[in-house]
Amino acid sequence: MIRRLGDRLILIGVAHILPKSKTEVEKLILEEEPEIVGVELCYRRYISLVSDRKPEDGGTIKLSRTAILAGFLKIIQDKIGEETGMLPGEEMLSAIKSAKEMDAKVELIDRNINLTLQRLLDRTSILDKLKILFSVLFSFFKLGDELKLEDLTEEKLVKELVSSFRDFSEPMYEVLIEERDHYMADRIFDLIQKSSGKIVCVVGAGHVPGLANELESRLRKEQL
Repeated sequence: MIRRLGDRLILIGVAHILPKSKTEVEKLILEEEPEIVGVELCYRRYISLVSDRKPEDGGTIKLSRTAILAGFLKIIQDKIGEETGMLPGEEMLSAIKSAKEMDAKVELIDRNINLTLQRLLDRTSILDKLKILFSVLFSFFKLGDELKLEDLTEEKLVKELVSSFRDFSEPMYEVLIEERDHYMADRIFDLIQKSSGKIVCVVGAGHVPGLANELESRLRKEQL
């Protein structure tokens, strides 16, 4: 999924566990030769992808519960990645590598993962947490039986999945999608204002509709 906003900003939506997303990201960056490449990573997630070292951020977030949740989600993603042949995060690292090959500046545009997980724990009820657990255990791994994984970046399907996710749990949708859309939109808009060249942002496909709507609105207001 690729959305062009004006003549300087390109959003490319990826499925984090599909090899074709990695290829598409590399191809787009090499073709567009952007000045800046933004990736849906925070510093903590970036460090965890490139090394075993934990960043020293001095945060005060309660790490015990967030660490458990992060570990649980990582197990799920790794399991799916084994089935598709690509582990989560490879497409972001590939985007960073391609950016460096083009001498483009790399920007980490996502909110701190610990803050997001803490927000998720604080906002969701016990019922929501049980829904997450049972949904993962009994239906998540059957996803491939209901739709083709390679279609996960098709715009119509992405919008349907995001809508279904919102119906499943409004608090989860707000924390994982809506709040991060606002955060990343702020980061991207700041990059637009502080640069003059082309910007390519690599984000999960589920973020593209919200980001596009918010950024288009801000760009229209700036032109008035």
